[in-house]
Parts: sequence; structure tokens; C-alpha cells
Amino acid sequence: MKRSVTRRQGALIRAVGKHLSTDRDLPYTAVLVSADSNDWSSLTFTGERHVLVFAVPEACSGTALDGIEFVLPDAIVAVARTDMAPAASGTTLTIELLVIDQRG
Repeated sequence: MKRSVTRRQGALIRAVGKHLSTDRDLPYTAVLVSADSNDWSSLTFTGERHVLVFAVPEACSGTALDGIEFVLPDAIVAVARTDMAPAASGTTLTIELLVIDQRG
């Protein structure tokens, strides 16, 4: 069964993909390989943890998302971790994002 993409997850995927295709250090087309989301909460916050994995068809180096900010309605988005690893067909880029709900 195919899992549907939430509105928030879709917005993050589009925002990351747009950034990757226009980044001067990583001007490649990135293909989404997998997306996983989990709800999380602390004593003071609730939100979601998203892990997006992209295949970049060419070898590259560096951190693709340094200093980038994503804006979502009613949420704060933090890039928690990025990882680039060489793959047989280029590079695998894994991005972990934390989304904190601002709804009261």
C-alpha cells in the first residue's frame, strides 16, 4: 500500500527540492528516494521529525543546506542534520528536519 504524503511533508519536500536545484554549490536535480515522518513532543513543544533522502545523480561534496531557512505556516522548521554519502550513481543526501508547531 502506498503511503500518502501529508501537506506539511509535501511542503518540505518541495522547499528542499527547490533549494537543491538552485544552490550554486549543488546545482543538480535531486530525486526523492524516501520520506519518513514521526510525531514528537516534549514538555513544552509538539511537532514532527522528518527524514528526507535524496539521490543526487552526480558526485558532490559539502553541506547543501547550510544557512537555509524553510518557512511553513504555523511552524518553525529547523535543519537538525544533513549527511552526504557517495553512492554508486552519485551522492545520497539525507536531511533530518524538526518542525515545531506554533498553533496555540
